[in-house]
Amino acid sequence: MIIPALNAFPYIAAAIQSALGQTYPVSDVVIVDGGSTDGTQEIVRGFDSRVRLFDQCAYGRKGIAGGRNVGIEMSTGEWIAFLDADDWWDARKIEAQLAALEQNRSAVLCYTGYYGVDERTGRCEEVPAHDPALLWPVLRWRNVIMNSSVLVSRSALLLSGGFREDLSACEDWELWVRLGLNHPFVAVRDCMSYYRIADSGTSWGLERHVRAIKELAMSTMLENCSPLLRLVYKQRLYATQLLGAAIIADRQVVSGRGLLLF
Repeated sequence: MIIPALNAFPYIAAAIQSALGQTYPVSDVVIVDGGSTDGTQEIVRGFDSRVRLFDQCAYGRKGIAGGRNVGIEMSTGEWIAFLDADDWWDARKIEAQLAALEQNRSAVLCYTGYYGVDERTGRCEEVPAHDPALLWPVLRWRNVIMNSSVLVSRSALLLSGGFREDLSACEDWELWVRLGLNHPFVAVRDCMSYYRIADSGTSWGLERHVRAIKELAMSTMLENCSPLLRLVYKQRLYATQLLGAAIIADRQVVSGRGLLLF
């Protein structure tokens, strides 16, 4: 499994422990550090040999997409799980996903439901996994697969070319669409991943997201669509994503972090 990290000192130990504590043993935990200066690397080195640390900068790769791609290259297992450094897993996650994949052997990717945990208030929102039978065409305009819930075939990742490092954001969503256009997915409906909602969003992050959406609307998200469907899906993509960005921006203004998004 792969954890990209950058100055994740408060969270990285919990993420690693949730991986090592799986009921189905995880034998290889790859941490790809993007140049942390807060002690993250020291925490990682304190774990046993199952946890391997790689310096992303040594490979000349930038961004979280570059970190994940380094992790894919360094991993050796047949199946790869992704976990963001500030998220964590239920102890039964990998076992449940492998069971689901065993029952659906043509699938190359399994995702789970997740809990969204507000870092400030502690509020926990349950988000069951989206039904794979209803994944299309919804995935073209809304990302319903949370990155830290994914278990995916390494060979399928390598054949796909991995994460696009030229995107400023949405690199995980774009990859799920590319994979899903050619392969079936399966899901574990139960919430088995925990997504930390940090109270530290910035206008820069939202601006990157909007820029990425413009790029995706011209490429992956509308691939293999007729001209009419391209027009319909493009409108839905922009409407859904801009509405989401506006809601986040409004929350930041209300919380006292004023910003200019557009």
